[in-house]
Order: sequence, then structure tokens, then C-alpha cells
Amino acid sequence: MRKGLLAFAFAVSLGLLGCGGGGGTIIVPPGLADNVILYYVFDSGGALYTIKSDGTDKALVSNGEFASLVVNPARTAIAFTRKVGNFNHIFTMNVNGTGLTQVTTDDHNHDNPSFDQTGSILYFDRDMDGTGINDRKIVRWGLISGVMTQLTFADSPPDTLPHDFEPAISPNGQIVAFFRSPAGGNGYICTMSSDGNGITQIAPLGTEDPKWSPDGTKIAYIDNQSALTSKIMIMDADGGNKTQVTSDSSRFADISWSPDGTQIGYTHRSAATSFIAQLYTINIDGTNKTKISVDANLDHGFLAWSTQ
Repeated sequence: MRKGLLAFAFAVSLGLLGCGGGGGTIIVPPGLADNVILYYVFDSGGALYTIKSDGTDKALVSNGEFASLVVNPARTAIAFTRKVGNFNHIFTMNVNGTGLTQVTTDDHNHDNPSFDQTGSILYFDRDMDGTGINDRKIVRWGLISGVMTQLTFADSPPDTLPHDFEPAISPNGQIVAFFRSPAGGNGYICTMSSDGNGITQIAPLGTEDPKWSPDGTKIAYIDNQSALTSKIMIMDADGGNKTQVTSDSSRFADISWSPDGTQIGYTHRSAATSFIAQLYTINIDGTNKTKISVDANLDHGFLAWSTQ
């Protein structure tokens, strides 16, 4: 496909274009309501669903694999990871299941997309050498231009360390929070400017999966410092004022803020769930923990509520 047509396809799938001059109207699906959560179910072949934050109105969006889900700021489209052949690739799709578009096509693994505030730029981690996780770095991708820019680099080439994963761009588009593995294993959360400068560690070893609050003042994350359990934490954008949200003994994953910033959605597995991952919401002060998933025998994952 020629570059101009490819850019047009991306714009349509992301709701970036309005009415065509005399050529008809491009129909963009309405955005998701603030109380609607997207999530993935690991059933036969996999499927993407929506459900209200009170656990009602579960609805199928599309069948297939949907990993590392994120919704754009307009709540009209999602980005996600799907395996094609031997490699993980980034895709976009409208929230009603239409407009499926493959973004990356080269022989490298790509994971953990994050939309910027315009919805036209993605940040994600990429296996730079094409062999797996041996050289993961953070990149920025223009959905209209198709231009990729590498933002993080090895400290002492040809050594590929450190490895960088899970970028999350702040709501104002200025700061990227991400997970850094300095020695290829355990790691910690860092921030940097959106052009890759000023990398700063803001959380201790054993922390991961940073997600910005909708107002950009706080970051929720997973603390895995215990070998047996994890916990959901919140800190200020500069790493200060770390507070614990969850208190039960579980394994937590897939955190996502509510659009109003008062709750966090997540998955967790424990003896209480027969070690099957289920969907929950909780207030950011740790109160009102509520199970919202309705399929007790199926693993759930890759929750997407707000843009983080």
C-alpha cells in the first residue's frame, strides 16, 4: 500500500478524520462511556469484551487475540498486541470491532502500546535485534507518518543492556514512565521526557507496569518485591508519596485507572478465585473492592478503562 493510503487508513481507524469534502462521510464510532471497561477473556481462541464497571452489560466486541490493550483519549479506538507468525505486532481497531489495522509489519517483536494525548502517536517497546527480548527498547511511532523513533539505547554497545518495557506516556504528552531491567531480569520504574532524555529511576527494584492517572499527577504501579504476592501502589509523578492500595495476598496485573481518577481496575488471582484471573475495581484509597467479572471459570486479562 502506498504511504498516503496507509496514513489515510490509520486516520480512519483512529477517528482522526471527519467529513470528506463532497466524498461522503467517514463514520467514526461513538466513544465508550466512562463506566465501560474493555477486557480480554482467555477462552477458546480468545475474545474482547466490554462490561460496565458495576459488572453489568457484558458484550462481545470481537473474537481473536488482544494483548496489552489500551484505549485512545477519545475512547473511540484501541491499540493492542497480536501475534502474527513468529512475532508480536501492534494493531489498532475501533471500539466497536471495526477498522482492524496492523501497524507494525517487520520481523521484530512489539508490545505494550500507549497512546499520546492526540491519539495519533504510539509509544511501545520493541525488540531491536529481532530475536526476542534480548534488546528491548522504547520507541515512538507516528500513526499518520509511519515514522518510528528509538528513544532508549544500550549503555555500552555492543552489550544490549538495559532492557526497557511498558512505556506509558503522560496525559500532557511530556513524560514517559516505563519499566527498566538493568541486568535482563528484575527491574524498576523510570521516567524520561517524551524525546528520551532525562531518564530517572523513581521506584525501587521489583516494581513494574506504570500507569498515569488521568490528571497526570500520579502513577499507579505493581509492586512485586515480595516473592509470593504483589500489591497495587500509587505514587506522585516524581516518585514521592508512595501509598499502598491493595492489602490482600494476591497476584495483581493489568491495572487501569477509571477516567475520573477515583478508581483502579485490575485483574488478580488468589486461592479465593481458584487461581483464575478475575476482574476487580477498587477505590484509590483501598476501599470498595468489587469483583465485576461474570465468568468465574475463565481467565481474564489486559484490562483497558482509561487511556493508561
